[in-house]
Amino acid sequence: MKPTVKASVTALRKRQQLFVQQGNIRAYEQRITQLKNLKTAIMTYEDRLFDALRKDLKKSDFEIMFTEIAFVVQELNDHLKHLRRWMRPKKVKTNLLTQPAKSYIVYEPYGSVLVIAPWNYPFQLAMVPVIGALSAGNSVVIKPSEHAPYTSQVIEDMMEDFFDESVVAVVQGEVKETTWLLDEPFDYIFFTGSPKVGSIVMKAASKYLTPLTLELGGKSPCIVDETVDVKSAAKKIIFGKTINAGQTCIAPDYLIVKESIKPQLVEAMKASLLEMYGENSSNEFYGGIIHERHFDRLEALLKDTKILVKGKTNKEKLHFPLHIIDAPKDDHPIHHEEIFGPILPIYTYQNDEEIEQLVRQEANPLAMYIFSNNKRFRDELVETIPAGGVCLNDTIFHIVNPHLPFGGRGRSGNGAYHGVHSFLTYSHQKSVLQKSSHFDLSQKYPPYSPNIYQTFKKFLMR
Repeated sequence: MKPTVKASVTALRKRQQLFVQQGNIRAYEQRITQLKNLKTAIMTYEDRLFDALRKDLKKSDFEIMFTEIAFVVQELNDHLKHLRRWMRPKKVKTNLLTQPAKSYIVYEPYGSVLVIAPWNYPFQLAMVPVIGALSAGNSVVIKPSEHAPYTSQVIEDMMEDFFDESVVAVVQGEVKETTWLLDEPFDYIFFTGSPKVGSIVMKAASKYLTPLTLELGGKSPCIVDETVDVKSAAKKIIFGKTINAGQTCIAPDYLIVKESIKPQLVEAMKASLLEMYGENSSNEFYGGIIHERHFDRLEALLKDTKILVKGKTNKEKLHFPLHIIDAPKDDHPIHHEEIFGPILPIYTYQNDEEIEQLVRQEANPLAMYIFSNNKRFRDELVETIPAGGVCLNDTIFHIVNPHLPFGGRGRSGNGAYHGVHSFLTYSHQKSVLQKSSHFDLSQKYPPYSPNIYQTFKKFLMR
């Protein structure tokens, strides 16, 4: 729906919170039913989803299946398979001071969850957070991106057909409608987008002390040393940088390459680009830029740079081939601004100490990629450089494993999800201590005997 007044958003949020409070989606069977509904909805709307994603981002059918639909279905299948086990109260140890007793953790839904989705993967990055919220027994309001209107409309139609608004609802709109949503005291907020907007979301959440997850971006480095197979590394780097025309939050933002292999790597990347996408990246497998404003922003980033590999851009068709450039001067915006598109700057290093200096200029990237056959080199970088996640000798694919938490730190985000980590994100872990009703230690109550202090001190300080 597109609300005409703020009161309609308030009414929706209250209806969802009451629905959860009444226990309507608390039981395992109720949650499984909602997850199966979502899977049926995806299968039913598959053709429309393909059509919408082609229109919004000019994605190829393979890319739509691989990065959008199959990704979501894999996440759904993981939750359907493991939810019963995840939901079980977890027994934990009970310390001596609280004996006799038993202790356990109960996973409790928060209530009504607000999911604010971005435009770059408009289906995947809306649905995967929704799966986690439903799995944990919450209701959801989805705010899809206005910049991917075709996909957003399919999401709305799909949810209206398969869900009651008390469980899942879609609110469409732009800044005004998003502001209305953020003014509401939701029980949890999940936001995917830029650090700039993320700070606005975090500020809004602070008004009600609402817990939240922020999945942001950042300048993710890709480090390549002299021990690699250059052709293999080049192919993987090109794939990670060009999927969705570089509009990926975990795309390699820039390369840090051992100076001695830079010429070989550039030539190998140029060859891989031609092999994958053809002359000027003109085949069906190369996607488009989301809109003219983003296209203009990318063109502006190329000013005052030395271009090593380029293609012919076409603003009318929103076609922007990959440009590989030498790292520009220190005052160039490309040093500090997330590129989020098909531009790849190359920095070089001669000794290992220079790598950390380059990466730490933009702290806490969402991803870090390391291409090396030197285990000591890899391990040292993993241990010393903070990052949301790391992929060794490949790009992007760490996100595909549902057993790994995906999330950033600092400017690249807060919190993590995927698989069981999504279930935990949307569940309050309620601590329960069950004491015996047949035995109670009288020494814990006043008036205390003169020796009790010394007894406890001896016990605790031993």
